[in-house]
Amino acid sequence: MMKMKKMQVALAGATAAVLCVAATGCGKESVDVTKDISVTFDGFDGQGIAELDSDYSWAEDILKNYCDDLSSTEKLDLYDELCDAVTYKLSPEEGISNGDEVTVKAEVDNSKLKDYKFELAGGSAKFTAKGLEEVEQVDPFDDLTVTFDGFAPNATLNMSSSDGSLEFTADKESGLSNGDTVTITAKPYGSMSAEEYTQTYGKELTETEKTYTVEGLSAYAVAVDEIPQDMQDKMLKQADDSIQASCASWSEGNSLKEARFLGYYFLTSKPDFAQSPYNELYCVYQITANMTGLKRGGDGETQETGEETYYTFYRYSDIMLLEDGTCTTDLSSGELCSNTIESDYGYWDFIATFYTFHGYKDLDSLFNDCVTQKIGEYNYENTVQ
Repeated sequence: MMKMKKMQVALAGATAAVLCVAATGCGKESVDVTKDISVTFDGFDGQGIAELDSDYSWAEDILKNYCDDLSSTEKLDLYDELCDAVTYKLSPEEGISNGDEVTVKAEVDNSKLKDYKFELAGGSAKFTAKGLEEVEQVDPFDDLTVTFDGFAPNATLNMSSSDGSLEFTADKESGLSNGDTVTITAKPYGSMSAEEYTQTYGKELTETEKTYTVEGLSAYAVAVDEIPQDMQDKMLKQADDSIQASCASWSEGNSLKEARFLGYYFLTSKPDFAQSPYNELYCVYQITANMTGLKRGGDGETQETGEETYYTFYRYSDIMLLEDGTCTTDLSSGELCSNTIESDYGYWDFIATFYTFHGYKDLDSLFNDCVTQKIGEYNYENTVQ
C-alpha cells in the first residue's frame, strides 16, 4: 500500500495512463472494442453508403471498471486516448445494395497502453444491408422535346426539358437537312457524376444517348433536278410572258421574233454562308428581235430593217421544297433582267438615239454578272447550252 501511495504522490501530475497500472505479475484483461457497434445504411439500393454507429461503450466500461481513482478531466483525457487507439474500417463502404454483407474490422494500437490492467482486442463484425430505397429507372429522353426549326439545309435544333437536374448536348445543332441524324447525350447537370446523381435523386438513367432523324422540314432546292418539271414549266411560262410583255413596249417597227430558252444558272448558298436569298434560278434566253430604224454606221437618213440578237434572263429566288414533296416559289416575284445595252438601230431626235434592250450582247457578260461575281458565297449549276 505504501508503494502504491508513493507512486500516486510522485506521479500526481502525470497522465491517466500511469494512474491505472497493473500490479507486477498480474495478467491483463482483454477488452472487446467491437462491443455494441452497429452499422446504418443510407441512400439507395445499389448506391448505398455504410456508416459506423458506435457509442464507444467499451471505453466507458474501462473508465468505470479500472479507473475510479481518476478525476473527471483525467478520465476525459484517457477516453480520448482509448478512442484514438482504435481504427474501424468498413468494407465495402459505398455502392451497397440490399442484402450485401458489410464487414467492420477493428484495428487496435496497444503501444501506448502497455502499463494498463487491460488491453484492447480488435476483431471484426458483419452486418447485412437492408432498408435501402429502390432506385427509380428513368429514361431522360421521355421528358426531352426535340424540334427542328427553319429550312433545310440550314435548319437548327431546339431542345427543351423540364428536368433541371439533367443537361443535354447534341453533336450537331445547325446546318441541318431532312435525313440528317443528330445524337443527343444526357448527363447529370454540371460536374455531378452518375453515382452522385443516383445518391442525390434516387434515379438511374436507363440510357444516355439517343439519335434523332431530322424530318418534316421545308427545304431550299439545291439542284435543278429537285425542282419538279411542272414547276419548271410554270416558271418558264411566266418568264416567257414577262419577256413578251416587255418587248411589246418597243417602238413601232421593232418586234420580238424569237425568245429561245437556253437553260438555267442555278445558284445556292455555300455551306455556313446562309446567303439571302438562299438560292437563285436564272432562266437564260437568247432573244432575236426584228428591228427597223437608222442603223449605226449608216447614212443617217435611210431606214433599214434587220435582226439583232442579245441575251437576257428572268430570275426566281428562294425556291422551296415542301414536306409533301411539292415545290413552291412566288411566281409573281420573278424579275426580268435590268441591265441595258444599246441596239444598232435608232432614230434622230436632234441627236442620234439608239434603242435599248434589257440584256447582254453575249453570254459571257451575262454569266459574269449573274454567276462569276457571286461565286465567293454561292455554288452554281449551269445547264445553258
